Amino acid sequence: MSNLASGNRNAKSNRRRRIMHPGARGFTLIEILLALAVTAMVAMVVAALLFSVANGTASRDAAQGNNSLIEVVCSRINSALQPAGRILAQADGMLVFWTSDSDGNNKPNLSEIRRLELDAATGRLVLYSAPTTLNPWDDTAYDLTQDFASITAALRGTANFPGAAVVGDVQQWTPSAVGAVGISKLLTYRVTVSAPTGALATRAAVAMRGQIDASTIP
Repeated sequence: MSNLASGNRNAKSNRRRRIMHPGARGFTLIEILLALAVTAMVAMVVAALLFSVANGTASRDAAQGNNSLIEVVCSRINSALQPAGRILAQADGMLVFWTSDSDGNNKPNLSEIRRLELDAATGRLVLYSAPTTLNPWDDTAYDLTQDFASITAALRGTANFPGAAVVGDVQQWTPSAVGAVGISKLLTYRVTVSAPTGALATRAAVAMRGQIDASTIP
């Protein structure tokens, strides 16, 4: 029995000596802190990389959204202006044009006139035109020497010259004819619209397709 007890004590003593042997020591505090610092640095680099990728993706999405918005705005404005055949009046935020001499009287009738104007209060670009149900006796014929800016300003919003919004969120719109107003067939304009990322401005041009024979009209 004593030999068995003595053997157990020797075995335990040998295990203790192996545990405390210098070659089997654990990590020191400095080594642990160094490992944590390296891990933290790696985590920071990875986080910065992920943030950069996410930010780049968001920037690309915002740019694509801005381009799409500008394309839609210009497309709608161009659709409103393309029927123009002759410009009758122009100013910052306003354009009056004659679409066609449908009755051949060499004069712009009310049914042939359009006014595209920026409503600064609402930010809407509004197109005013006579309804298709306009009575013949209300279809006034005007001389080209008359002040169409004032005439259409007085008529806008009435039953004979109602308006319809072309596009909204417009801050500024400045149209201009290329060349002489009476014979120009090309319009340019600068438009500024509101977007989630801020104001967006662009320049565009549109060809006038209305059929007005300038050679027979003074």
